[in-house]
Amino acid sequence: MRLYLVFIFQEKEMNRRRLLKQLLALPVATAVGGCGFFHPKQSPIKSLKILLQGPFAVLIQQNQKYRIKAYVPHDDKYIHEFRYRDPSRNPLGEDKGQNSYEFSLGNDGLEISEESPYIDHGFDDFNPTISRYYPPEKAFVSLDLPAPDLISYIPPAEPVRFNDGTYGKLPLNHVLEYRVKDVSKVKMEYRVKDGSKVKMHSRDLPGFSGPTTCDDLYKNYKAYWKTEKEGLDEGRHLDDMLARCSQSKVATYFFGVGLPYTSDPEHALTFFNTKLLPILYGQDVIKNPPPNSLVEIKPAPCGQQRSTGAMPMLMPAVYRPAVATPRLFMASSTQDCNAPAVTATVQ
Repeated sequence: MRLYLVFIFQEKEMNRRRLLKQLLALPVATAVGGCGFFHPKQSPIKSLKILLQGPFAVLIQQNQKYRIKAYVPHDDKYIHEFRYRDPSRNPLGEDKGQNSYEFSLGNDGLEISEESPYIDHGFDDFNPTISRYYPPEKAFVSLDLPAPDLISYIPPAEPVRFNDGTYGKLPLNHVLEYRVKDVSKVKMEYRVKDGSKVKMHSRDLPGFSGPTTCDDLYKNYKAYWKTEKEGLDEGRHLDDMLARCSQSKVATYFFGVGLPYTSDPEHALTFFNTKLLPILYGQDVIKNPPPNSLVEIKPAPCGQQRSTGAMPMLMPAVYRPAVATPRLFMASSTQDCNAPAVTATVQ
């Protein structure tokens, strides 16, 4: 009987010892064996789009590995508004030229080829190559960005007539596209100049460093359009683009500059010729307008075309009732500033 009890006791000790060894070995086995099954969660974001809505002068610096400089100078009447990230946010004003917003994006988290970006043919009517440029002494909004893979725009483009008598179309915005390696490393730095003060952070720009999703931008635009005045078109092309973008793996930065609820073709013409062109050619162009300065925006569709925008086509022979066609235009994030944007390559 005693031997029997001893045997049972020893067997229990052996079981306990074996169990203890197994428990001690379990974390090691799990750590080693689990390596084959554990996969770190990867971000679905594979693309970044920077939307510059409004009269930006976008300069492609060939001698700086195609980095981008973009400027919106101060308007003489200080009537422009700046919206960022979310178009439904309250806009920021020029404050008589005192306010200035500077943004910079590094290469971290992006796949930068440092090669010449592909430029959409919608910019063909105005895309000069210049030997140097003349940055404004103090811009309302300025950006320093890496070389994108693609520069495109959201249609429609604005019909214009140039100083040399030719006709063409100019985009009202730029869309810069990048490939993303790690979206968590993509950070936008900014400085806010308020008079003589320079702020590295501002309560007017909360949480701006990281990009937002295209889905959020689309939702914000839909909310913004609901607050628009009656009679303004939602911007069908912009709505379509954002709808497609919201269903993809895209992050965005949004910058918009324009006017309040007004449409002023003369303002757009003056701003293009006296504020944007001097960035490309210097102040002399104000007194001596170059051939590619503008003399008219939304001209009658006639005359010599710079591009193939107006081509012969077959029209359907159907009855069209005599109803006046409504005047619709794209409502930008900053309401309606139809000043065309500028694109140039700096050698």
